[in-house]
Amino acid sequence: MGLPGVGQPELYSHTVALLTVGAGLFYQSLARSSVMLRKAGLLVIGLAVAKVFMIDIGSLGGLIRVFSLLFLGLALAALAWLNRWAAGRYDSVEKPHDV
Repeated sequence: MGLPGVGQPELYSHTVALLTVGAGLFYQSLARSSVMLRKAGLLVIGLAVAKVFMIDIGSLGGLIRVFSLLFLGLALAALAWLNRWAAGRYDSVEKPHDV
């Protein structure tokens, strides 16, 4: 289901670039305690995941496709855990604790 005129290495390099930008935004959100950067990073990573599901997986076959989808699912679960941890961290920074 690849795109006409676009090769596999180019598709995969676009995915890696999207993931790198998303990870960079997410890292900066942790460093600066910025909720907006965290959401932007998650949005970019979400776009990369959607691209993988809709375009990149179509060119794979057999067990490679199965293991790729399994790894992608585990990566999404880890990202959800990391997002929850970051959101909890922001809550503890923004709200002073009552003594």
